[in-house]
Amino acid sequence: MRRQEALLLALGLPVRVKGWTPDAVFGAMRTDKKYERGQARLGLPERLGQAALVKDVPAAAIAAAIARRCDS
Repeated sequence: MRRQEALLLALGLPVRVKGWTPDAVFGAMRTDKKYERGQARLGLPERLGQAALVKDVPAAAIAAAIARRCDS
């Protein structure tokens, strides 16, 4: 994660969400097409150039990851 964050910062891209609460972000995710049957499906990187659609990520883990990136 540190390499990705450093790259994003070097490109002038945001790495934090400003003005949103973690609850608001998680609520917005629930309206996404990848949210199905009460469960988030996340596109997560596996290695360079490859990602996987992951269905079994616990809601608490998603909420914690969102909270680490919110400046609310």
